[in-house]
Amino acid sequence: MGLIAELKRRNVFRVAATYAVVGWILVEVSSVVMPTFDAPEWVMKVFTFLVLLGFPLAVIFAWAFEMTPEGIVLDKKAKKKKKTAGSHRIRPLDYVLIAGVVIVGGYVLYKNFMPGDGGGPAPAEASVAVLPFENLSANPDDEFFSDGITEDIITHLSKIPGLAVISRTTMMRYKESEKSIKEIGQELNVASILEGSVRRAGDRVRITGQLIDVNTDQHLWAEKYDRDLSDIFALQDEVAMAIAGALRVQLTDEVGERLQEVPTENLAAYELYLKGRELSYRYEAEPTRQAIVLFKKAIELDPEYALAWAGLSMAQVRLRSSESDRELRQDSWSAARRALELDPDLPESHFAMGFWYERDNNFRLMERHMLKTLEGNSNHAHAHDSLADIYMTQGRIEDALEEFDLALAANPYLIPALGNSVVALLKLGRYRDARDALAIALERYPDQYGFIEALLAEWVGDFEAEREALLAIDDGEPNPGYLTGVGASFAREGKTEEARESLKQLDGLLNTDDEGQRAGARQGASYLRSRLAAADGDMEKAVEHLNDCRDLGYDFGWGLAAPRCVFLYEITLGLMYLGLGDYANAVHWLEQDNSLSARDFDFGWWALKHYWLARAWEGLGETGKAHRSYATFLEMWDTADDDLSQIVDARERLVALTAP
Repeated sequence: MGLIAELKRRNVFRVAATYAVVGWILVEVSSVVMPTFDAPEWVMKVFTFLVLLGFPLAVIFAWAFEMTPEGIVLDKKAKKKKKTAGSHRIRPLDYVLIAGVVIVGGYVLYKNFMPGDGGGPAPAEASVAVLPFENLSANPDDEFFSDGITEDIITHLSKIPGLAVISRTTMMRYKESEKSIKEIGQELNVASILEGSVRRAGDRVRITGQLIDVNTDQHLWAEKYDRDLSDIFALQDEVAMAIAGALRVQLTDEVGERLQEVPTENLAAYELYLKGRELSYRYEAEPTRQAIVLFKKAIELDPEYALAWAGLSMAQVRLRSSESDRELRQDSWSAARRALELDPDLPESHFAMGFWYERDNNFRLMERHMLKTLEGNSNHAHAHDSLADIYMTQGRIEDALEEFDLALAANPYLIPALGNSVVALLKLGRYRDARDALAIALERYPDQYGFIEALLAEWVGDFEAEREALLAIDDGEPNPGYLTGVGASFAREGKTEEARESLKQLDGLLNTDDEGQRAGARQGASYLRSRLAAADGDMEKAVEHLNDCRDLGYDFGWGLAAPRCVFLYEITLGLMYLGLGDYANAVHWLEQDNSLSARDFDFGWWALKHYWLARAWEGLGETGKAHRSYATFLEMWDTADDDLSQIVDARERLVALTAP
């Protein structure tokens, strides 16, 4: 008798299948039940080990013994009756076992190899989001403490290489959310979620935490800590290392030492820092001033508290945005410098200094400190976003897109990265990707990106959609940017009467008491008069009004006039002449600014300039120069959408120019 037949005769296969199915069910049920009773993590590990250990024992038992009417007896072939063919029929129990094995195997395959339900990329296995810890303290005012613990745990986890962590800013949106773990995990594209609570009573603190697998809702780790408040930093370190272990992330000795560093020995200073940090996140002038006071008090208690110095610097820099104060500028630099002196490896110290240089427009030193920030915390969303901004100014658009993606992976709700990633895609002529990115941005902030939405509509000549998008800018108050954009849209469509109506409304704002509105109205009106004069063929007047617009400078952020008559003056004039068929003047102005590049405020004009220039050269009969300009344009936009009208037209014209 062969081995397979003997295994079948001794019911080894049947026993193995039965044990596998029953064992899997026991482990699955236990993983859900044990955390309910606050069982320590080691209990589940021991139980799983015993179940696994039992499998070879069950197989050996099946080989050596047999169930008979007389009970379990030692298998002795010599006493066995000869088996008939009918004795090996498949019994009903075998069908049940086969079905169980198929179900278990299918579940394991689905769990480990199928993507998430969201239709997007499957989340990295080592990825986690930390929900705001619930404040169970008797005093509701201790909310700042539970929120602070949440952020500190996020910061600890973010320092672990190979672990993707969602930022504090995004996670606070889920505070008191009624969404399920699975829903939150799919929205954030993470594999696991940490939730917990904080109870503070006098000098004691109790922290509970449980790490949950998003797809299975299983507890990967759960623990409860009762400690003295003086052990709070060691406790945060334990939680971070336990989660890294549960997610099978390897920690180097250097990272382990970094996690164990204590930021301050003074608990009162720590509490002041937490309160100041919470206030600074409101991004308003008065709470920021209060935060500065609290940071200074923390520093008084512990002058070597680097985090407090970094927090002080960033709060002072934010206040500089609303208050012109030379003393504040110097104080914020000194605070960042002190933070670096105290802890040159602290990511927050480098970010504070990089933040200072960003406000001071020193992009070279800003880049250096943002890179150092990311060395210590690769999940720092704002550092990735700032680095992307630097690359945009350098014309490194592909690199900028990569950094925007990393920023949004850590903070999917980061407003600047959402909008600027759309702009970067437009600069590369990737309209479809830009449209998809904009759809995500508008889903998260429906009223935030009207200007960019209007720009995309302008690109494809959908003037009605362009004007509808501009409504997002119109808040009901007189808005020069909105009126200028609507008027320019009408002018491009050839509806000059409607454009003149917008001009009339802009003129009506020239007597308003708001100085900013008056400046924006003057500039917008000059821009519209220039376009209308060009449409009438009066280029002398068009140039005069465009010069007036340029001389007013860049006065308002959301209007279309400022960038097109200040930053893109030469191209704007060149396009006016091109539209009138005056190819000589079109060439003259389009060639004026040969330095125009991807870094400029142009949303893709850096490449399109060569397309327009080629059209002008072709109009003048300069086929060789037209050929070179078309080729340059196509080379610059080699990743652009193939069906963009300019791409299609340039290729067709290039073929025609090379035809014999």
